[in-house]
Amino acid sequence: MGTECLINNLLFIFMKKGFTLIELTIIFSIIAVLSVIGLSVSIDYNRTQIVNSAYEELKTTLNSAKSRASSQRKPVACTGTLSGYQVFIEQERNKYHLRAVCPNLVSLNTVPLPQNIIFDSGPTFFFPTLIGGATGGTVTLTGYNKNKTITVDSDGNIK
Repeated sequence: MGTECLINNLLFIFMKKGFTLIELTIIFSIIAVLSVIGLSVSIDYNRTQIVNSAYEELKTTLNSAKSRASSQRKPVACTGTLSGYQVFIEQERNKYHLRAVCPNLVSLNTVPLPQNIIFDSGPTFFFPTLIGGATGGTVTLTGYNKNKTITVDSDGNIK
């Protein structure tokens, strides 16, 4: 009789189909918690990438100004002697301009910042031709509680 009872119990365990309501509730609760955590991590990563992208784009523009100044490449629209290139930061409008500095200013590129990214500070960076170097300064990009700072020293090094 003991063996028959044990066999019946084992058959009941293996023949059981489906889950109880409590088991399903626990599984769905765990899935919901993991989904919320994953979503918040994904949103934070996306925002970090937006700030990093704006930072890298500004660094690229500064390096372009430095490169153009050292090669003394003069734009067609530039009349007179080329003095250098500047990156002008328009803090109120959250954009910056790459310009050739001749007797007239020639705008070569205007880049708006992504939405929710602002300049905390921002000088105008100037890279003169012939003598090299730069007017040093620091600019900070801020957005989504993240900051990225770019520093240009008097030798024209961009960090």
